[in-house]
Amino acid sequence: QINLFKAVVSTQSTGETRNNLVVELVDHLRGHIENSIRWIKADLRNVKSKKDEDILLEMISPLLMYYDQIFDKFVKNCYEAVRKPLVRNTWKVTLKAFEEIIILPDINSMAHEEVQELNNRQSLMVENILNYLKNYFTDNSDNCTKAKSLEKMSEMKHLRKVLSDYRLTTDTLIKNFVNNAESQNWYAEQEDSLGELQLQVDLFSPPGQEHHDLTVKVVSASRLNWNTTKMFKPFVEVNLIG
Repeated sequence: QINLFKAVVSTQSTGETRNNLVVELVDHLRGHIENSIRWIKADLRNVKSKKDEDILLEMISPLLMYYDQIFDKFVKNCYEAVRKPLVRNTWKVTLKAFEEIIILPDINSMAHEEVQELNNRQSLMVENILNYLKNYFTDNSDNCTKAKSLEKMSEMKHLRKVLSDYRLTTDTLIKNFVNNAESQNWYAEQEDSLGELQLQVDLFSPPGQEHHDLTVKVVSASRLNWNTTKMFKPFVEVNLIG
């Protein structure tokens, strides 16, 4: 990581070459950022028992301490043309980590963890944390990033939408899901290709039995023509007829 940071600082390259170095460096920071956000996730359960403003700073202090270290290096060693993409990519990694660890965790990757949805108070807390961090990035980047710029990023807009959906009633979510599913039927009728699926079909006839066992597994799905507002993720439904 030290050698990579030196390479980013000393690079005279521009454009794609420089950006690739920046992305590679920020990717090395990802692990520490994700671990700090896992601590935030663990602390969310205490939101009910303490004042929001008190627990917010407690929850994010390990993350802020790490940011203090890396932002100090960014400001002291990098000129603005390098510092700006470093800050923006670090912000992207932060938002992605919040999404994957706290807001929309992948159930399949949480086999040994309790799947816990955010309640209204916790979703508001996460939103307050993101606002605090956005201001931190703005105030500590030596004026190379503006709050409005970070707010306009697609990753931030997506998380804002998801967090607002957490506060919708179950009836509203069901209604939105049904409307979304119906719109897919119309969209499917307009397209010649709906995407590519790789299926695994296993047919087994037990010895001495008259019935047959049929198993259908969706191995992969790609290039799905999915008209969505990003509230619901694409899914594949398998129907057997016969």
